[in-house]
Amino acid sequence: MQHYEIPTRLLDFSTNELVALYFSVATANLRNENMETNEEIIDFTNEYGRSEHGSSVHIINPAFTNNETNRFVNIKREVLNIDDILDILSQIILPICVNTTNNDQRIVNQNGVFMLFGKNYSAYDEYDIFVKNTTKIFIQNSCRLQIKEELRQKHQISHSFIYPDIKGISLEIIDEINYEYHSECLKVFGS
Repeated sequence: MQHYEIPTRLLDFSTNELVALYFSVATANLRNENMETNEEIIDFTNEYGRSEHGSSVHIINPAFTNNETNRFVNIKREVLNIDDILDILSQIILPICVNTTNNDQRIVNQNGVFMLFGKNYSAYDEYDIFVKNTTKIFIQNSCRLQIKEELRQKHQISHSFIYPDIKGISLEIIDEINYEYHSECLKVFGS
């Protein structure tokens, strides 16, 4: 449901660091290449990891999340299979990290797992205990396009890999149109 923009209690994340990096740079375009580096970093620092001058990858520890949130569950694995905890789902108060047996190609390509929010539904970073145990890596706008291109060329991680359906193809076409338009504007108007 979430892939079709239906709200759920799930926050998807990836166990693959390159896929997570892709999501952070996916919207990069030629317009944000020429930003001032110091401005980007200062804004990120002042806004607690949120900035219009860049994006970030948030690194969490699923085992920590599961152990800290619902202590009544004796959790040994980092990410729980949701089928194994169906009998206690109604008792979950805080977020818990789960995976599914769903073999949807998007989930497979994205190495997708989920944070399932319990009865107390707040953003992950509104819980102090999680904020203290989350590492945020800032990616300046001036670097995002280059990283996006390296992910595509060196690791074959692109829109069409992440979204192996019409959405991926449309995102690839949009990027190509934007690149062509930007190139033509540079020829006509200069930098």
